Amino acid sequence: MGHPRFPAGIFYAESQDEVIEAVNCANKAGYKVSPRGRGHSYQGLSSMDGYMVIDMSLMCNPDDFKPEDFEQPWLLGGGQIAIGSIKSGSGCTNAVMLAYTADKFPEAGLYNIGSCPSVGITGYATGGCQGDTTPWVGLGIDDVLSYDIVLYDGTNVTASAEEHEDLYWALRGGGSGFGVIT
Repeated sequence: MGHPRFPAGIFYAESQDEVIEAVNCANKAGYKVSPRGRGHSYQGLSSMDGYMVIDMSLMCNPDDFKPEDFEQPWLLGGGQIAIGSIKSGSGCTNAVMLAYTADKFPEAGLYNIGSCPSVGITGYATGGCQGDTTPWVGLGIDDVLSYDIVLYDGTNVTASAEEHEDLYWALRGGGSGFGVIT
């Protein structure tokens, strides 16, 4: 069953600005930061002993989601198309994303989302993005357009194919050990 974890403190962030403040505070006090999306890290990385945990579970408000229909749908393998994307907070679960996606894109047949409803989308989006629909629509990681991340030095950046490309490619399946994804 593992061993109990004893972080130095837990901060529940409600905004990107609060994440920046928490990272800067932890740095100033001499603590390392342990980001926690939904706490499903099987390695226990979301609650490290002696670290400042920045919990992102409060950063999931469907009213703040930004859905976008693609002007030109992406052609996927097998004649399938991607019709849109959603930008959301990093504290959301697969279940929240599935419900929202089904509501906003009702004409779509398959949604690229993780299999376990309670797993956070940040872990899904940095761990390779495999789910029940992977055999039909491919890895979700191929559809991640960008990551907003607060680096461990307190700098806020957006990593995409156009900016901070090395970080973008590292986050795509390499885990989130580079900062706090917001």
